[in-house]
Amino acid sequence: MLILGDMIICGQKNGPVKPSPKTLGMVMLSENSYAFDSTMCKIMGFKYDMIKYIAEYAINNEQNIEVIFNGKKNLLSNMQIDNEWKFEPHDMWKEYEN
Repeated sequence: MLILGDMIICGQKNGPVKPSPKTLGMVMLSENSYAFDSTMCKIMGFKYDMIKYIAEYAINNEQNIEVIFNGKKNLLSNMQIDNEWKFEPHDMWKEYEN
């Protein structure tokens, strides 16, 4: 299975009904849905260890999740995220924010 995420223009804040546009200009691909979601949480600025279905995987595998960004390999645990990439969460998700 291949997971594809079109993050060219995303929605943040109170989506999916009234999202505010957020431009990332990226496309994500993965063969592992847990690694995909863990990486997306980190990019968005959310605490993936608080999201039950990926928490155990992310915590146990953070040192092994390889991310290729702009042709450069890195580990998720070492990946530095620009503050401009971080999403403003939905009002109901504020506690999940880093």
